[in-house]
Amino acid sequence: MLWFSLFVGVFSLVWSECIIVPDEIEETWGYVDVRPKAHQFWWFMKTPCDGADQKPIIIWLQGGPGGSGTGYGNFMEIGPLTNNLEARNHTWLKEGSLLFIDSPVGSGFSYVDDESAYTTTVYEVADDLVTTLGEVSTLLKDKFYGGSTLPPIFVFSESYGGKVAPVFGSKIVAAKKKGLLQNVNLGGVAIGDGAVSMLDAGTTYPDMLFQTSQIDYSDYMWLKHAANDMETYYNKEDYQSANMILGFMMSRIQEMTDDVFFYNIRYHHQPSPSLKTNQGVSSDEQARDEQYLRKYYTQLTKPEKEALLRYFGERYEIGSIFKSLAIDYNGANVKKLMNTQMREKFGIIPESVKWGGQALTVYEHLADELIIDVIESVDDCLKENVRVINYNGMLDMIINSAGQDKWINKLKWSGLKNYYLQDRIPLYPPSLAKDMKTGAFFKAYDNFEYYWILMSGHMVPIDSPEMAREMVRRIVNKEGY
Repeated sequence: MLWFSLFVGVFSLVWSECIIVPDEIEETWGYVDVRPKAHQFWWFMKTPCDGADQKPIIIWLQGGPGGSGTGYGNFMEIGPLTNNLEARNHTWLKEGSLLFIDSPVGSGFSYVDDESAYTTTVYEVADDLVTTLGEVSTLLKDKFYGGSTLPPIFVFSESYGGKVAPVFGSKIVAAKKKGLLQNVNLGGVAIGDGAVSMLDAGTTYPDMLFQTSQIDYSDYMWLKHAANDMETYYNKEDYQSANMILGFMMSRIQEMTDDVFFYNIRYHHQPSPSLKTNQGVSSDEQARDEQYLRKYYTQLTKPEKEALLRYFGERYEIGSIFKSLAIDYNGANVKKLMNTQMREKFGIIPESVKWGGQALTVYEHLADELIIDVIESVDDCLKENVRVINYNGMLDMIINSAGQDKWINKLKWSGLKNYYLQDRIPLYPPSLAKDMKTGAFFKAYDNFEYYWILMSGHMVPIDSPEMAREMVRRIVNKEGY
């Protein structure tokens, strides 16, 4: 059993802990005017751990769209302090420096001066990030790295940020080909519970819910019927109808499951999110309309369904039904912290800008295109030899692992067949390695990797902090790559 003793010994040494004293962290922040009337806020923290100049820079992209990386991502997930300003044991700052960007513009402390300056597509969001990265990377090189080459930059993400990440990665490559972003060495793009393809996520809802006893067979058949219709409309590029059906499905699932928490199916009746809109339609009217839909939808002919969709399209803003399911990235605790202590600390936030104040509008400008996939951007990254890492929590429903596998199977990447031939490798959180308590599975081929995170929902760093950090350590150190 000598090999097992050595195995456990290795796991006990993988983390060389360093002491992080928040007041001694080297940090900076600022705004980049990415376009006229559009101002993107960012916050950089340099790791205080050994070899800081060689440790990677980790960019964090939040979900929503409209969530704040500087607020939610930092204080709720991966930063050195919690939202109660207590030390976070498994902060990612121990594995690399952190660069939080409030993206899209209007998220967090980012803001626009005019309605016309909001982004309306994921590609516009990524363009703004490229502009921000260009300016910030030059500043960081001069201020924190003595004018020397920056360490590798890894783009980590969550939810909608996971949709942005591969587009951002492909645009970084394109910019470098044009002679831009010369200070940037892209180490990889990590898609966390990412909305790469909401179609593929949505079509897996019936099976996932049925197999986990959240619905019965009649509910399953209703959802399958709706999911098939959604896919038909999507394949005809009628994204408006597909988006509407996805919203119908989500609303119906809430009723079928006694309000299961879409972000971790172990829970029900979680606190109400903040991003709710009924677009002027009374709750009684909406309830009556949805009751009709629930009762008769599967019995309608194709022309009747199309007429019904037109009716809902006229009555509700497209996507408004599932806007009500958006997670509250701007909760009271973080909101108070950001609008008081952090505002005072930064000292550059315009008086008219309230943290998270434009979040709902950010969401509304991007909601209509949420269902449109960005699989092609993942392929672009793979083709350009960018490392692409996908990671997903096993208890996440809204963007579940089965749906991720569905879009992965659509990749045109030449290495896909060989990827499927690889074995999955069990991984253990270091503190549980001795008892071989499986925390994740890992699979990789060439420049594509996948981490399945067990006992975790949508927010992996919150649900499985130790395993999430171990995943980051492996990624930035190229273990298994």
